[in-house]
Amino acid sequence: MERRRYIRIPTVLTVQFFLISQEGKKISSWIQGFTENVAKGGIALWVNEINWQYWDKISSRQAEVFLNISLSFPRRNIFARAKPVWTKKTKNGIFDRYGIGLEFSKISAKDRLALVRFARLKNLSGRLLVLALAVFSVALLSVYFQNKMVMKKNERLLKHLISSSYQEKMLEEQIAREKALLDIISRRQRILQKRLKDVTAQRKQASFINGAQKEGKGLQNKISRLHQEITLLKQRIAGFQKEKAQRAVKIKALAKQAQQVKGRLHLGQQEIINRFFDWIKTRQDRKTGLVLSFEGDHNLKKVAFSYDQALAAIVFSLQGDFSRARKILDFYARKGPPYYNGYYANDGSVFEYIVHSGPNAWIGLAFLNYTKLSKDKRYLPAARRIGVFLKKMMDKEGGLKGGPKVSWYSTEHNLDAYAFFKLLFSQTKNTQYLTLADKILHWLDIYAYTDLPVPIQRGKGDSTIATDTYAWSITAVGPGKLGKLGMNAEKIMDFAVESCRVNVTFGGRPVTGFDFARFRNSARGGVVSCEWTAQMVLALEILEDYFSSRNKSKASRYREEASFYLQELEKTIINSPSKIGKATLCLPYATKGNIATGHGWRTPQGKDTGSLAATAYFIFASQKYNPLTAQYLKVKEKEYAGRN
Repeated sequence: MERRRYIRIPTVLTVQFFLISQEGKKISSWIQGFTENVAKGGIALWVNEINWQYWDKISSRQAEVFLNISLSFPRRNIFARAKPVWTKKTKNGIFDRYGIGLEFSKISAKDRLALVRFARLKNLSGRLLVLALAVFSVALLSVYFQNKMVMKKNERLLKHLISSSYQEKMLEEQIAREKALLDIISRRQRILQKRLKDVTAQRKQASFINGAQKEGKGLQNKISRLHQEITLLKQRIAGFQKEKAQRAVKIKALAKQAQQVKGRLHLGQQEIINRFFDWIKTRQDRKTGLVLSFEGDHNLKKVAFSYDQALAAIVFSLQGDFSRARKILDFYARKGPPYYNGYYANDGSVFEYIVHSGPNAWIGLAFLNYTKLSKDKRYLPAARRIGVFLKKMMDKEGGLKGGPKVSWYSTEHNLDAYAFFKLLFSQTKNTQYLTLADKILHWLDIYAYTDLPVPIQRGKGDSTIATDTYAWSITAVGPGKLGKLGMNAEKIMDFAVESCRVNVTFGGRPVTGFDFARFRNSARGGVVSCEWTAQMVLALEILEDYFSSRNKSKASRYREEASFYLQELEKTIINSPSKIGKATLCLPYATKGNIATGHGWRTPQGKDTGSLAATAYFIFASQKYNPLTAQYLKVKEKEYAGRN
C-alpha cells in the first residue's frame, strides 16, 4: 500500500500510545514514540524500542493503536484511534528503530483540524524563521561575524552536550534491560539444570530397576521418555548458555560505548564550566570589583546585589582566581557591615537602601570560603565584624530577624547565619560562634521544622512553601543533623520534588526543574528557577554523599536524580545576551521573565536574562562544592582520586 502524503514539521512531537486488540481490549502498557510527519488522515510514528510481541501484532495488522499526541502550541493533547497501514524496521546504530504508518480510524473533527493546523503553522513558521535569520545574517555579517561564529560554536557545544546526555541515558537504560534479561535467562537455566538433575536421577533409578527385575515394556518406555526429556533439556540449557554469552558480549560493548559517551560528556561539561567562568569574569567592573548581577534587563544593567557578589567571590576562589575574589571582598571589607542589599557596580554607590540579615551572612560566607580555599586569613577580622552584626539581629530564642528595620523572621536567613557561624568557628576555633550556631539551630527546630503537612516553614508563623529552604536545610544543616532534630532529609527532598517540580518549555526544549514555590497554587503556571534548581541538585548530591557509605542503592538513586536535573539545566543555557559577554555562555535567572516568584519579588525582565546567581550555583553543583560548608563532597574527592 502506498504511504499517505504527510506534512513534515520542523519539530518532534511526543506521542504516547497503547495497542488495542481486535476485540477492542487494551493489550499493552503505554509506549513512547515520536513523529515529525502528520496528515489529515493519519501520522507516521517512530519508536526506538518496542517489545517484539507488540511489534508482531502491529506488523501483522492484528492490533490497532490508541494515540495521545502532545502539541506544544496551542498546548493540548490529541486523542485518536488508528490502524497500521505500513511498517518499517531499521537499524539506528546498535538500536532498532521502528516506523509505523497509521491511518486514523477514530478522531474528532476538532482534533483532526487542530493537528493539521499545527503542522502547517509549524512548517510555515520554520520557513519564515530560516528566511529571517538569513536576511539578518547577511545584513550584519560584517559587524557580527566573529560573534556569530562563537555563538554557533556555543550552540554546537550545547547540542553535543544534550545529545551526549541523551545517549548516556539511552545506553544506561539499554544496559539495565540487557542485565535484567540476562538475570531472567540465568534463572531459567538454573531451573532447567535442576530439572535435568532430577530427570537424570529418575532415569538412572529406572534403568537400575529394569536391569535388576526386568519390569518389561512399560518401564522401558518410561526410560525412553526420560532419555528424550534429558536430550531436550540439554539442548535448551545449551541454548540459554549461548544466549547468555551473546548478551554478555552485548552488555560489554554497550558499557564500552557508554564509557566513551561519559568521557565526551565530561569534557563538554567542563567546557561549559569554563565558559560560565569566562562570562562571570567579563561582568566584573575593573574599578569597584563588583560583578553585574544580571545581563539583559535594562532596569538592572548596572546593579550588583550583595548576595550575588558573595557567590561570585566564592566562584573565583573555587577556580583559584584569588585576585578577582579579593577585588569583591576588598569592596565589602572597606565598607564594613551591615551591608546594603545592592550597589551600583560602576561606582559602588547604593542601589537598594535595605539591610537584610541573609545577604550579610552570605558576604561572611564569601570571606570564609576565600580563607579556607586560599589559606589567606586577611578577611577574618571582616568576617568577625559580620558576626557581631548578626548577633545583634538575634532574639532571646536564637532566631535572627530579617534585618535591623524589620520584625519578620526568615528561615532562609537563619540557615545562612547558621552556616556562617559554623564556618566561622571552623576557621577561628572560637567556641562562642559554635554556641551561636547551636542557638540558631534550636530556633529552626522550633519555628521552621514541623510535623505539619508543610514540613519547613518559610519563616516564623509562615507556612508558605519556598523551594530554597528545602535545599538549604540539606546543604546547611546536613542529613545527619536534620535526623537528630526529627527531620528526615529524604522526606524533605520528596516533599520539595512533589510540590515544586515543574515541566516547562524553554527555547523549544522541554525542561524539568524546580519552581520558586508550589506552582499549582499560582495562576502564572510553572516556571523553572535555574538557581534554585541548581540548589536542589547540590542537595541531591549531598544525599548521595551521605548514603554513599550507608546505602549504596539510595546513593545511586540520588546520584542519578542529581545528574538528571543538572542535565535538564543544561537545556536552559543561553548565549550571553549583551555585547560584553557575547563570546560565552550563561544561565538565565528563570525560564520566564517578569513574573511573580511568590516570595515578594519578580523575575528580571527579558526572555533571556543572564543571571550571576544561577550561573554561579550551577558551577557549585557541577563541581560538587558546598558553599555553605566551604568543602567538596566526598564523592567529588573520590572522583579526583579515580582520575589520578
